[in-house]
Parts: sequence; structure tokens; C-alpha cells
Amino acid sequence: MTVAVAPKPRDTKLVAQRRELARFLRTARERVKPAELGLAVGARRRAPGLLREEVAQLASISCSWYSWLEQGRPIQVSESVLASVAAALRLSAAERDHMFRLAGHAPPGSGADGGSSDEQCLRRMLHQLRDAPAYLIDRRWNILDWNEAAGMLFGLPLEEVPPEERNALRFALLGNHAPLRFADPVAAAHFNVAHFRADTAALVGDPAFERQVEQLQCDSALFRLMWPLHEVRRRPVGVLHYRHRSMGPLRFDFVATQTGDDAALRLHTFLPCQ
Repeated sequence: MTVAVAPKPRDTKLVAQRRELARFLRTARERVKPAELGLAVGARRRAPGLLREEVAQLASISCSWYSWLEQGRPIQVSESVLASVAAALRLSAAERDHMFRLAGHAPPGSGADGGSSDEQCLRRMLHQLRDAPAYLIDRRWNILDWNEAAGMLFGLPLEEVPPEERNALRFALLGNHAPLRFADPVAAAHFNVAHFRADTAALVGDPAFERQVEQLQCDSALFRLMWPLHEVRRRPVGVLHYRHRSMGPLRFDFVATQTGDDAALRLHTFLPCQ
């Protein structure tokens, strides 16, 4: 009798990351317009974007090798090959870093461990901010702490928010417990989902993360629409526009603070615009 052996947790995570990498590469390839690269658009091109062999040629790798990569096969891929594929697909820096993490490599220019946050220091900074709402999040955007100004903005102290709702992405997409809404909720959802994907590439295959994604797909129509797009972006410093039920229109300069390129903790601060 043959006894089935259950896959090890790490093996399961690697398989999930390869599948996610395959989906990401496919959507990135489909977004590139052949005409922008001087490639002919003929009857043979029945699908949007580049063909696999065109990506392979642009990246100076074999078509079979690139196809295996896009199929999620268990192959070892070097950083130089990934860099060539990123250039061929015209990936942004955030998209390139996302691809590197899914492939099991540290992004270019970062340390192998990405550095670590000093939680005590960030918490002190958080509560020394008097007039600026701020909160501390982990890798999955779970809200670990927020200051009094954030409690006023969201309408209640953090401890009164149900534990399963203490997540910055859930607040952005659903806001079930907050009187605060984005002025343009669809555009804000696009950016937040793309930023969340960039932050969580290393968590693909982690059971807690996969359960979180499933719950978001169940609860948010916007998340169900945007997650399959595989968009990856980093939030720049800039002005965010909100509507508050009692305070009216609000504008904030958004600032993210962390102590490393891939820190486990990050402080989000909203500086009121004058």
C-alpha cells in the first residue's frame, strides 16, 4: 500500500510563490504594448501584450526557460536573469522588487534580511505625535497601535475596534467602523491593493496571509475586482483626500516611516494640510 506524504509547510509556500510569480509575469507580459517596442502586430497575435518568445528574446534567455518560469515550474533562476526579465517587461522598481521576492531573492540594493524595525522606537514616535493621526502596521497591514489623533479621526479608540477589523487595508476598502472615506474610493482602492501586494510578496503561501486574502475577496467587491490584476505599486509621499462624516473634506500629507527596506513594522502618519 502506498502512503501519501503530506507536503512540508515550506514546500507548500514555495509552490504558492511560484504560482503567484507565474500569474504576475503573465499579467505583466499582457500589459506591454508590442507597438511601443517596435514589434509588428499581426494576425498571429491573438492575445494582448507580448508573446513569450518575444519576452525571452528581449531578456536574452531561451524561450523554454522563460516559459518554465511563467508556468511556475520548480527551476532555480538567477538574479541576473530576473533583472533581464524585469527590463524586458518594463517593470517599475516596485514591480521588479515584487518579482524578486516571489522568486526567493532579495530585491536589488537591499540586504538579504532587509533590516529590522525598532518597535519600541516607532511606538514612542507614534504617541509623541499629537496633532497628526498615525498608526503602526505589520507586514500584513494589521494595525498594532494608533495614537489619540487617529482614534478621533476613525471615531473610536483602537481597543473598541473588533480584532478581525484592525487592518489598514480593511479600513481603506470597507471602513465598517470609521466615519472617514476616500474622496475617490475606486482610485484609492487601486493604489492600496497594489501597495498591499508589493508589501506581501514574501508572505505568499503563508496560511495566515492566504486566509486574509480569501476573507478580503469574500468581503470586498473592490478587492475581488483588483486583486487578479496583479498591479504592484509603492505609495509615494503625497496628498490624500478624504471625506469625514462630521469634519467634512480633509487633506493629509501621507508619510510612511520604517527602519529598513523590508521592515516588519511601518508607521503611517497623516500630516494635516494647511
